[in-house]
Amino acid sequence: TTSGTSCLAPGYLYTVNITQTSATFDWSSVSGAMSYSLQYRIAGGTWYDVNGGPWTSSWYTITGLQPGTTYEWRVRSNCADGAYSPWSYNVSFTTLSGSCQPPSNLYTTNITGTTATLNWTAVSGAQSYSVQIRLPNGSWYYVPGSPFYNTSVTVDALSPGTTYEWRVRTNCSYGYKSYWSYPVSFTTSGSYSCNAPSSLYTLNITQTSATWDWTSVSGAYSYSVQWRYAGGTWYTLPGGPWSGTLLNVSGLQSGTAYEWRVRSNCADGIYSAWSNGAAFTTLENSCGTPAYTNTTNITSTTATLNWSAVSGAQNYSVQTRLPNGPWYYVPGSPFANTSVTIDWLSPGTTYEWRVRANCGYGNQSYWTSPISFTTSGGSGNSNDHCSDATLLSVSNTCLYSQGSNIGATPSTPSPSGGCPSYGYKDVWFRFTMPDVMNPTVTIRTTAGSLHDAVMEVYVGDNCSTLSYLTCEDDNTNGNNSSMPVVNLIGYPNAMIWVRVWGYGGSTGTFNICVFDYQSNSLGADDSQVTPIAEEQFIELNSAPNEAQTQKDEDSSPILQVAPNPVSDVLYVTFLQTETCIVSGLVLNDISGKIVVRKEYQSENFLEFKEELDMSELTPGIYILHLITTTGILSEKVSVMTR
Repeated sequence: TTSGTSCLAPGYLYTVNITQTSATFDWSSVSGAMSYSLQYRIAGGTWYDVNGGPWTSSWYTITGLQPGTTYEWRVRSNCADGAYSPWSYNVSFTTLSGSCQPPSNLYTTNITGTTATLNWTAVSGAQSYSVQIRLPNGSWYYVPGSPFYNTSVTVDALSPGTTYEWRVRTNCSYGYKSYWSYPVSFTTSGSYSCNAPSSLYTLNITQTSATWDWTSVSGAYSYSVQWRYAGGTWYTLPGGPWSGTLLNVSGLQSGTAYEWRVRSNCADGIYSAWSNGAAFTTLENSCGTPAYTNTTNITSTTATLNWSAVSGAQNYSVQTRLPNGPWYYVPGSPFANTSVTIDWLSPGTTYEWRVRANCGYGNQSYWTSPISFTTSGGSGNSNDHCSDATLLSVSNTCLYSQGSNIGATPSTPSPSGGCPSYGYKDVWFRFTMPDVMNPTVTIRTTAGSLHDAVMEVYVGDNCSTLSYLTCEDDNTNGNNSSMPVVNLIGYPNAMIWVRVWGYGGSTGTFNICVFDYQSNSLGADDSQVTPIAEEQFIELNSAPNEAQTQKDEDSSPILQVAPNPVSDVLYVTFLQTETCIVSGLVLNDISGKIVVRKEYQSENFLEFKEELDMSELTPGIYILHLITTTGILSEKVSVMTR
């Protein structure tokens, strides 16, 4: 026999305080026991450890049991040196039966055209009552305010002349609930009813558009419309409600299954149920992508871009860029032929280009893979005028300002970065970006006649390391007018190089300025984002006008940022068009420091979406800037502590 004290199993097991869902286990303590482990089971079933053990006391209250059910439990001692006793004998008990009964004597009183009072008798032991209502055979919805502590409730916002059903159940102690009562029906007064539209048809289906048609409803003042990808989440079509029964919808994806539905909006704020959904599938993309792309006749400043014809193509759009830079349409796009010669290139510079076919009904092919080529001649980054660039000085009207005459310095064209610049005169300036909130560059003419000007912007420490940023081309600029604004958010304290081109023979004196919108150095009109071009059809995610056939002429890009304030994930949504595509996103703190910067290469997608993790940011105010091909949109975001 080994030495030491034996570890005995507990005895005198009792079950007390039995309810419908709980009971207390009690046993005698064992000399030398350091703790106790418990197991339970439904009588005759599999044993399960009671969570939370072991326990140092000699009793434990278990919860979460089923009413009217027989259980067994047992206990063992845990002694020193990892020793433990055998399990004790089993003790059985039965929980109390459920006594939570459903309400009875359901009846409806005080019925009007829009309200009714629902009544039932009290149930002994009830703590509260839950009430649900529905249209016959529809989905059940909780009456607002449920659960209720009284035995009646008045519901409102009902529709006249409409039949409803309602039911109630009892909520008792320990989380126990009764069965739902049998439904009781009633009909609101009034002969007026608002019926859902019927006979939904989808007509004129193309790759990117369709016409939705439905029958009119007597008494309906207007109609609301929803759409979704087949089987997905329903979205309300912006711009509604509509007084007509016909809608032209564009911005769809080719070869995609959609569903749509409509409801009637009647007098007194009453509306019908949604109609049955109508399904349709857009046509597959039948506009072929051009092939056999190649570049010929390459010189120091020109090149010919070639591609094969596409059956059914009406014309072709061509874009060019510096490697990894933003895409720009070649002036004159779209082209009816299968080649185009460009003559504004820089010597010794690598370019990329691509082309797509434009077919009938607004259908377009995919862009071709980019084709690269390099012009002959010296390095595109070296330029005599670049090395002699003028450093801007501070003035009272701008943060930085410098006047010059564009006709003063004839020169050989220097890097254009893909901008359509047909001029023969240029002037360079350089300056260090101020550390301000929203720095921008603009050109203001002060005298003479400066028009058809091109402004190019670069960043770099010296002339040999310039990196192309962007350009603006103004074909309407005249005396005392301004070039389009170039926003330089995200480049504080950077060396910026600005090159101004005058088209052939242009002369005129101008000022180039750097403004800070935060300090209101410019008027409000100068900071407006260029509106999106008009479309012939209603975009799925943009607002149509009252005629329901095209977007409002004054519509502007729609940027949605939610939730705001935010503590974890910020959802950024922007409705794109062919001419307004997102190319970047910048998030600054209130001091102007960049905390997030992203770049994108999206093309003609219906909706831009981004999710930003804000959980690690210091609480406070931030400025979100969405950079698009037609301008920059900004939104103030408040970050809170989680």
